Amino acid sequence: MNIILDFKEIVRQYVAPHKRQPSRLSWLWALVDLETVWEAFSEWRAYYRYKVHVTSQHKSLQGHLIKTFGTGIRVRSYEDEFLDVGLDMEPAHWVIFDPFQSIALEGESGVPFEDADFIVYIPLSVSIGQVSAEVEKYKLADKKYKIIQR
Repeated sequence: MNIILDFKEIVRQYVAPHKRQPSRLSWLWALVDLETVWEAFSEWRAYYRYKVHVTSQHKSLQGHLIKTFGTGIRVRSYEDEFLDVGLDMEPAHWVIFDPFQSIALEGESGVPFEDADFIVYIPLSVSIGQVSAEVEKYKLADKKYKIIQR
């Protein structure tokens, strides 16, 4: 729930209708100047709601890294890397896919990952240390990752 308060309207509603002269309302609004405090709290609340919803899921983490460091960042996992090939009895094998999609041959599916569970690709302009610190905040404890600048 996102609560938005209008303090001037709240004060106006608490004053009896026959006492709502402009000078009296202006005086009361000056006493209850909570607008700046509410705006500061609202910004703080929006920031921490965003931070709470960032997880170690690849798309969520990638979106957070892009918002923090700019475009050009990709998070790839072992499962995302290659084309899924289904059985004849499964309807999924008829899905049209990108003709340039990589298909792993025997023994090469884990080559770029080595011992990592996911890879973070970043542009050359972004610091590896800052990205590493951000990823460490959100990754799961038993997961390993690599950062590759390109």
